[in-house]
Amino acid sequence: MEETIKNSKKLWTCAKETLDLDKLNKKSSELAVRDQINLKFSNQLFHFQEEKIALIESGEELPEHMDQDIPQKLVDMEENEPKRMFSPFLELKGFDTVKDTPVEILHVFLLGAFNVTQTQVSQLVGRINSIWTVQKPSYQTSYYIHTTVFQKMEKSKFYKMREIRRTPREAFVHSSNIETGLNAQHDCHRGGCQLAESEASTNTVERRPTSTKKVELIHCDDNQFIINLASLSAAACHRKASDVINESKTRLEWIDSMHNGLKTWQSVVEKNEAKASKKNANKKNSASTMDPDLE
Repeated sequence: MEETIKNSKKLWTCAKETLDLDKLNKKSSELAVRDQINLKFSNQLFHFQEEKIALIESGEELPEHMDQDIPQKLVDMEENEPKRMFSPFLELKGFDTVKDTPVEILHVFLLGAFNVTQTQVSQLVGRINSIWTVQKPSYQTSYYIHTTVFQKMEKSKFYKMREIRRTPREAFVHSSNIETGLNAQHDCHRGGCQLAESEASTNTVERRPTSTKKVELIHCDDNQFIINLASLSAAACHRKASDVINESKTRLEWIDSMHNGLKTWQSVVEKNEAKASKKNANKKNSASTMDPDLE
């Protein structure tokens, strides 16, 4: 991000020094940066120069406010409000996946199934690292996804879902080749991940420091994951990517399951009723009574 900020400032300097849109576009390609906010003010600068040239060629006298290379409002903005000259996204703070994510979803991240080439038969699974924009004059904007490729492994005996493992391979994939988004979870069983109390000084509640400790899930690695076959989003794609065959239940097994579920439900109801009746009995016994001799 710091490098992008520096390059955006270099583009603005280039615009002021050259006063040439073609040179600015060439510099933008060299630095691989395209700041739309910065470009807006650069265009105002170029338009200002065009107006000056038109007045001079027509033999008219330049107004007092145009007797300078840069419009005064841009000079004032650069001096007093320099951050307005560039995209506000450059000021965003980084996302901390531990501090800013609840524990229950800490081990979930988004994967994508994609085709690296149009002629590729099998799909690959990759984690999105970054999204890149390719802009070229007179052409439609294209988007490329920088991914880390994951390899499908065997079916997890513990989760009954497909295991995947990170590989050292990386790939840039055109957005049109992305098939879907997959939900994956860290394989905490194989990794032996543990719950641990956090440091009190690092905890916040409603963005305020607190001394209360929280339980955090500590992952042992960033290599082993499982495809969440229970995901409700894009369920068909999750089943296709997982390629896990589940045996169909027989009619008798379905009936047994329903009877077992009914028994469990009835046992919970009976326990709740027993607790309620016991609580009412205690209240009745503890109620105050008046001595008949005092009436």
